[in-house]
Amino acid sequence: MKLIDEEQKEKKKKKNKSGTNLLKDDRFKALFENPDFEVDKNAEEYRSVLKLVDFNVDMCIVCYLLCLFICGVET
Repeated sequence: MKLIDEEQKEKKKKKNKSGTNLLKDDRFKALFENPDFEVDKNAEEYRSVLKLVDFNVDMCIVCYLLCLFICGVET
């Protein structure tokens, strides 16, 4: 069991390292600096996604508070 846990930890470490390297990779740097890829916060698509995110965050808070209530934890 410990061997499997150690293998999973190593895989996570490798995955995390590769993710940070991508952010520093010069090949992608131009993509993040290109104004064509800038987020238009006035676009309908952006506002639609934002509403979904806000709803999900609100639901997470409600679920968290409900769990605290069920467990008898005072906030």
